Amino acid sequence: KIRALMELYKKTYRVIGMAIMALGAIFFPFLPLLLKGSADGIEHLRLIYALFVFESGISYFFSYRQSYLSACQKQYLLNLTNCVFAALREVCRIALIVVTRQYIPVLLFSCGWTVLQNAWYARKIGKMFPYLQNTCGAVLPHEEKQSIFRNIKALIIYKVGTLALNSTDN
Repeated sequence: KIRALMELYKKTYRVIGMAIMALGAIFFPFLPLLLKGSADGIEHLRLIYALFVFESGISYFFSYRQSYLSACQKQYLLNLTNCVFAALREVCRIALIVVTRQYIPVLLFSCGWTVLQNAWYARKIGKMFPYLQNTCGAVLPHEEKQSIFRNIKALIIYKVGTLALNSTDN
């Protein structure tokens, strides 16, 4: 059952990642309209935007296993690694900005770092939980999928409602 849930989770996370990239691509042609006046003088604005969208979307492709670690309440196993990765990332980003004096190499580095870090986490978690290595073919019963999606839909409605309630003036 865990394999089937993880397969569903993996597919869901990939769909979310692709949706983020697709939505980002949809807004791409409208960037000058959305940032009218505030984007004047920003060189390579479209490239910067594309790199941010890519980094946001790609982070979902490996992170489903990190969620499993959280569900098992074992996130502490990667806390030290998270701190080391974050410190190294920032040191490298600072060095890159000092050396190149350009922001685009920093963004390219960040995209590569995100991919490598998430791949490393996925591999590490795969070694910790070998039964997660092969989830192919694992399928949840239809009723259970429906129950999960019904709960997710209710959660989304709740979140949107809370956001709308708290974002309006009285």
